Amino acid sequence: MANSALLKRCQGPRALPLALLISRGDQAAQIVCLKFGDHLQEALSGLQDAVVTYLAQEASDTAKAKLLTIVRDLRSSSATAGQEWVSIFAASLETSLEAGDIAGQNLSVLIGLHMDALHVAAKRITPAEELVQLQQSLLRVQMALR
Repeated sequence: MANSALLKRCQGPRALPLALLISRGDQAAQIVCLKFGDHLQEALSGLQDAVVTYLAQEASDTAKAKLLTIVRDLRSSSATAGQEWVSIFAASLETSLEAGDIAGQNLSVLIGLHMDALHVAAKRITPAEELVQLQQSLLRVQMALR
């Protein structure tokens, strides 16, 4: 459906130049990216709440499903908004939760480390080299906890 709407805007007596439509799309994308910081902070807060519920309910299937939904949203929306490192750390948390091979206190520690990494990445002040080191350290911890 969206394609036909775009096609209508490019054809006929009221047609707009394709370059103008692309420019408008680029401007809209920039606005979304600029405002993403507010969404990101809300998402991290919601993620923290979901983590607390998940751990308090001893990793119930319902709590896990809700937590994974929030993590996936964070992963995909941050990738879309150009927050690569938030997306990378969210993907790492998602993989760990899906694997289900870490439990109890180790799971709590692993989730806490991911939350810390997500907050560091969300601030966007840490150099990429340090984020790479953080990612590698997180992977080493994951392997040790398995």
